[in-house]
Amino acid sequence: MIVVVLEFKVYVYNFKDFKVIRQVETFSNPKGLCVVSQLADSMVLVCPGLQKGQVRVDHYAKKKINYVWAHDSSLACFGLTIDGKFLATASTRGTLIRVFDTENGALLQEVCSVPCKANYL
Repeated sequence: MIVVVLEFKVYVYNFKDFKVIRQVETFSNPKGLCVVSQLADSMVLVCPGLQKGQVRVDHYAKKKINYVWAHDSSLACFGLTIDGKFLATASTRGTLIRVFDTENGALLQEVCSVPCKANYL
């Protein structure tokens, strides 16, 4: 799979024939935020949703899409575990890091940090 991230869209291509598998519209994404967990039995793609602070979680093997309301402000960054089960997010305010279950979108952990801008996880 090849993933191409633009400011308002994410394109997912089949690596074998370069055909578009999925085309996803997103909220403004100037940083190109997107993360993929690709194991043999499951594949998870995470990108911004259609609204500020929202994250879209695509479970390709299960053909399931979840939307997670991660933050009130814009997303600064997010990370995904290698198995795609857990998602960590930070907003541009930089005061909280939140960890979610990607299967059901449940908030599992919220960590307060010093008020600085989060740039990476």
